[in-house]
This record gives sequence, C-alpha cells and structure tokens, in this order.
Amino acid sequence: MSIEKKGEIMALNDILIDVQASGSATGMSGKTVSTGAGDDLVEILATSARSDAFAVKSSKLDTGLGDDTITFIGKSLGSGHAYGMYSTTLNAGDGANEITVKAESATGHATGMSGSTITAGNGADKIYVEGKTTGNGVAQGLSYSSIYAGDGANTVSIYAEAAKSDAYAIACDVVGGKDNDVISVAAKSLGGGTAKGLVCSTVDGKEGDNVISISAQSATGAAYAVDSGKVRAGAGNDSVTISAISGGSGRAQGLYCSDVNVGDGHNTVSIYAESKTGEAWGIGCEVTSGSGNDKIDVTAKTSGSATAFGIYCSTINAGAGHNAVTLTAE
Repeated sequence: MSIEKKGEIMALNDILIDVQASGSATGMSGKTVSTGAGDDLVEILATSARSDAFAVKSSKLDTGLGDDTITFIGKSLGSGHAYGMYSTTLNAGDGANEITVKAESATGHATGMSGSTITAGNGADKIYVEGKTTGNGVAQGLSYSSIYAGDGANTVSIYAEAAKSDAYAIACDVVGGKDNDVISVAAKSLGGGTAKGLVCSTVDGKEGDNVISISAQSATGAAYAVDSGKVRAGAGNDSVTISAISGGSGRAQGLYCSDVNVGDGHNTVSIYAESKTGEAWGIGCEVTSGSGNDKIDVTAKTSGSATAFGIYCSTINAGAGHNAVTLTAE
C-alpha cells in the first residue's frame, strides 16, 4: 500500500516497476520514497525502443535499516541516451545492501549515475555501477556522482564500456569506510575511443586492508588509468593496482597529473602502462606511502618506436621502513 501526496510516496515495502515505451521511458520521476526498516526489494527498470531511458530521475529514496536489494536499469534500444540514476539520491541505510545500477544504449550515450549520490550505512555492502554502449555513444559509470559505502567490508565496482567511442569509469568520488574494502574501477573502449578510469576524481578506501584496482584499456586509442585524480587508502596493508593499456598508437598512462597516497602499513603499489606503438608513461605526478615495508613497482612499455617513461617529472616517497621500489621502462 502506498500514500502519495505532492510527489511523495511514503511507507512502501517492496517496489517493482518495469516501464517499456516506444518513446522516452522513465521508471520513477520526481518522487520521495521511504521503505522504512526491513529487508527491502527495490527494482526499477525503464526500456525505450527509440528514445531516452531513465530508471530513476530527480527522486529521493531511503530504504532504511536492513539488508536491501536495489536495482536500477535504464536501457535505450535506439539512439536515445540511457541512465540508471539521474539527479537522484539513494540512502540505503545500515545493513548488508546489494545495489546495482546499469545503463545501456544501442547508439546513444549511457551513464550509470549522473548527478546522483549513493550512501550506504554500516555493513558489508556490494555496489555495482555500469555504463555500456554498443554503438557510437560515450559510456560513463559515474558522472558528477558520488558513492559513500560506509563502514564495513564493502565491495564497490564501477565499469564503463564503449563499443566505438570514449569510456569514462568515474568522474567524481568513491569513498569506502573503515574495514577491508575492495574497490574496482575499469574503463574499456573496444574501438578507437579514449578510455579513462578515474577523471578529476577521488577513490578513498579509508582505513583497513583495502584492495583498489583502476584500469583503462582502449583497442587503438589512448588509455589513462588516473587522469587528474587522487587514490587514497588509510592505515592498513593496502594493495593498489593501476594499469593503462592501448592496443594501438594511443598513449598509455598510469598516472597523469595524479597522485597515490596509501598511508601507513605494509602496502603494495603496482603501476603499469603499455602501448603497442604509442608512448607509455608510468607516473606523471606523485606516489606516497607512510611507515611500513612497502613494495612499489612502476612499469612502462611500448613495442613501437615511441618513448616509454617509467617516471617523468614525478616523485616517489616510500616513507619509513624496508621498502622496495622498482622502475622499468622498455
């Protein structure tokens, strides 16, 4: 049962919405929803045959305390753009929540989250966001959006895949909490587009033994794993893997005007850049680790006549401890 007044829906339990339209399709728009405490199931799907598709638009959802399962999927089968969350706020509350947000377009752009925020409270949350295009459109996971996973052993995965154009995984922030988080960010262009994992953004695992991986891969274009971004991991034994691979003549760069700071602990940092025939740059800014026995490995590789730079106008500060730093350019 629902109560609706002035664009608000309150005190719902499960929400199941599936909208299919030949024109623009919107699953939910302009609503404020509270499901209250409990293990809620929220599933909102929007599919358009020819135009734009919004799973959730300009809305606020609060699912409260409990182990919630939340799914937002926007899909355009034609030239329209697709969005999982558009100008929307989701507060999942404490609990072991599972949140899936996807956008897919045949020939338009696809953005998993645009101008939106996900906040999950304490608990072992699983959050997956994807933007995927199968035609000429740009694919984005997060665009001017943020994810706050809260305390707990969280798993956060962001993925962007473009068949022919550019792919950007994150353009804003992903923040974990205390405990051991797993954060994965990946961007892939299957054609000649540019792939960027982290763009003008921050990934912060906070305290704990975190595992953070950021990758960018383009079939023939440029690949930047971290572009004008920051990677942070607080105290703990962290593992950070950053890789950029271009299968053609595009530049591959692990860090571009970016920095990594993994804090105190026995940390492992691996940065890899490879281009088939273009330039390869490992680090183009700064890597810092605190006290502890750290291992830092930087590799840049090209098989063409272009130059490979392991580190260029950059700084590595490994901090106190028995550290091992390896730089390779070939």
